[in-house]
Amino acid sequence: MEYGEFQRILTAFADKPAHVDVEHGELIVEIRDDIIEAKIFMRNAALVVEEDGVRQSATDWIINRIARLPILADRILAYVAEEPYFIEPAGELLKRVEDSPDDINGNSVEEVTPEILEVLDQRPAGTSTGLYITSDAGEGKTTLIHYLARYQASQYKRKETDWLLVPIALGGRSFLRFDDVIIGTLVNRLRFPFLYYDAFVWLVRMGVIVPALDGFEEMFVEGQAGDAVSALGNLMQLLDSQGTILIAARSAYFEYKSLQAQAPLFDSIRDQWTDFARIKLFKWDRDRFIRYANMQKVDGKALFEDVAEKLRNESHPLLTRAVLAKRLIEVASEGADRENLIKSINRNGKHYFDRLVESIIAREARQKWIDRSGEAAHPLLTERQHGELLAEIALEMWVSETAVLKSDVFDSLVDLYAESCSLDTHVTNQIRDRIRQHALIAAANDIPNAFRFNHEEFYHYFLGEAVARMITGADATDIRRAFRIARFPDLTLEVAARGIREHTHTPSRIVDLLNETCATEPRASFVKENSGDLAIRLIDAGNLGEVAVRGMSFTVDSLRGRTIENITFHHCQFQRTALAQSKIRNCSFEGCQFTQVDLSEVTEIVGSRLYNCEVLSVVRSPDETALYAPPKIEKVLEQGGFQVITSVHHAEEDSIQELQELQEKELVLTESMCRAFFRSTGVNENTFRQRFGSDAPLFFEKVLPCLKDHGVVKEVPYKGAGQQLRYRLAVSLRDVQKSIAQADGSFEKFLKGMDALS
Repeated sequence: MEYGEFQRILTAFADKPAHVDVEHGELIVEIRDDIIEAKIFMRNAALVVEEDGVRQSATDWIINRIARLPILADRILAYVAEEPYFIEPAGELLKRVEDSPDDINGNSVEEVTPEILEVLDQRPAGTSTGLYITSDAGEGKTTLIHYLARYQASQYKRKETDWLLVPIALGGRSFLRFDDVIIGTLVNRLRFPFLYYDAFVWLVRMGVIVPALDGFEEMFVEGQAGDAVSALGNLMQLLDSQGTILIAARSAYFEYKSLQAQAPLFDSIRDQWTDFARIKLFKWDRDRFIRYANMQKVDGKALFEDVAEKLRNESHPLLTRAVLAKRLIEVASEGADRENLIKSINRNGKHYFDRLVESIIAREARQKWIDRSGEAAHPLLTERQHGELLAEIALEMWVSETAVLKSDVFDSLVDLYAESCSLDTHVTNQIRDRIRQHALIAAANDIPNAFRFNHEEFYHYFLGEAVARMITGADATDIRRAFRIARFPDLTLEVAARGIREHTHTPSRIVDLLNETCATEPRASFVKENSGDLAIRLIDAGNLGEVAVRGMSFTVDSLRGRTIENITFHHCQFQRTALAQSKIRNCSFEGCQFTQVDLSEVTEIVGSRLYNCEVLSVVRSPDETALYAPPKIEKVLEQGGFQVITSVHHAEEDSIQELQELQEKELVLTESMCRAFFRSTGVNENTFRQRFGSDAPLFFEKVLPCLKDHGVVKEVPYKGAGQQLRYRLAVSLRDVQKSIAQADGSFEKFLKGMDALS
């Protein structure tokens, strides 16, 4: 450690910069009202600190005396909950871009923990490293992070490692004040009040702390104006090409094909040296389910076989998603509950989540929430009332934009609900006491005297119940207020659509209500997105008759696997959507815009037309890249089954066909190059050669020189072994994405677009 760096680190820990006095081999610093005096020496070209007659390196002195990381290790072990029945997940490791150039060739591993620790332990000099842990919701990301944090803290106390993993829960928090989230976690959850944010960043740069950002994708999806990625980008900027971070995100975020989703993060860190890798968690298999059940003293083999036989599917989410499998095993621990649950599961596997939730609530209502004060014991609430109360709690969390509520808010919600049901004071008091011990509610360990649903899936489920009640009540004010906050999770939308169908005989009236709700909203509006996402679920195989959908926005893959008949869409916006397993019959799309239509899998399109619609790109088959030229797009859509009617006529001459195809190929290579830069801010020449294979000559002889001449990429010094060139992006990735979208498949037009933006 250099002398100047030593002073800067001390200043980050001090209460004020003026409280650091270092000169003539003496130091005095005030930290948390503690006056520290010591001497500084140079020994063997290294900085040494002597305090109270004890000498140690400056680095060790900062870690142990100033940062007090041994105490932090104790706090992690004390306050990060231990998972008593941890099941090691399997997964797939996608290494850094230099080791895995093509984005898809990951290595399957039977145990992910050693792989994660190895990546985090590398800490290459001069480069920040980010490791994504990805999976679908409820497949064990948080449990794995807590296990890793405790394991690493134990290793640290035994002096078998020199760094700690610190879990930072982001779900339901505002990402605008990232420093508050981190320090709040240290102080409130871990009871560790010894670090300011700047000091925390220095410890990350030194490699002795690795922050584990858990729930990043929620903030990415729900935060407006790129708040989440800009906050992460700001952290990476502060790290200044040093340190390592771990990011837990859903698979959908990392695997999103559009550069638009990834651009804000890249643009905020492209001046740094940063590499990203990924571990993708696999779902549980039969062996893991049985092992966990046996740990819980449940006959795992018999339970697995009973449920798999009833569902006719050994890969059903009830058996393979960790959060659901654990709840299934918990219910099955009592014979009667197990028998009732298995009987209630449909053979087609539909509504399995409902059945699981109903079983949990039934046990609460019949066995735990019992009023024994009178002569005859009776339930405090019916099962329906349990669901309604939990829905009120979920809705309050949503409108408050938090996944955590303070205890007094729980009390208020109970009082309001009890009053609406005309419950007496004696019963209300008991409900107020017991709601905190509900099987689906858990204490928020990182916030004192606060509670949350014990998994986000249950929060999203009951939010769906609340939305269904709100919609069927036709309260437009409440609808707009709830719809404007963020995009609803998929589970919430599915539950809401099902609830609406169960509670109304005229779902077409609900579509009309949604049309009215979003009619006055701007184009970029959560109200339009939520209305569209809910409407498409009501329409799906709904036999609604002739229904018009007006001015709504539809998110990614909104038409995938849908059956829609006799629906007219007026001036709607569709993000990239596949039509795999879709049935579109006698539908009309009028004045709509599609970002991309994927026709690569079997679809049924009958009697449907596109009238004056704008389709920016189309995918014809799995082995082909997207087409951008309007004449080709129209031709492919017609081949797919649509009748395309447009007032714009495109001239397509054979003499320019070959040139167009070459231009499209060059643009595809450009887009693939940009995806490589998202995984690493600097990419070597050999990596591109491996990435493009037989297309490498075209890239290096034609595409790359043009990109360099137009200032899109630039050469940077190569510091590795051997001799080769190294490149980094010289422009904003958002500008690149914008130019690609407007290029109509033409590489030349893309270059002109980049020139116009420069």
